Amino acid sequence: MTAAQDPARSVTAQGQYAGAVSRFLAYAIDLVVSSGVFALALAGISYAVHVVTGKQISWSRQDVVVAVIFVAWEFFYFGYSWAASGRTFGMAVRGVRVGGGVPAQLPAVRPGPPRHPRAAGTPRPA
Repeated sequence: MTAAQDPARSVTAQGQYAGAVSRFLAYAIDLVVSSGVFALALAGISYAVHVVTGKQISWSRQDVVVAVIFVAWEFFYFGYSWAASGRTFGMAVRGVRVGGGVPAQLPAVRPGPPRHPRAAGTPRPA
């Protein structure tokens, strides 16, 4: 059993809410970092293709394939960061944290009405 905690102490240990500026700066840092990593990945792919095949590859911002891959990369960057640690690199730099309270208790699922033995799809005895 655990001893009851003082409610006032729990409230003071929660910290401050992040404001709009802190959140925006964290997002801006994330955007710069994720775009930089994406650009480095494209440069690495171009270099590897040049070394292996001897052909030069150039990437264009207007290319639909590059735009689709970039959007997928952004989803992966933010999604993986939030799933793995609850915050992104920019959030860690700015000290922005996701609220860490106890999750709300889900309501109990009520069972539906009982099914009759001769429900639709049940064969009748001969």
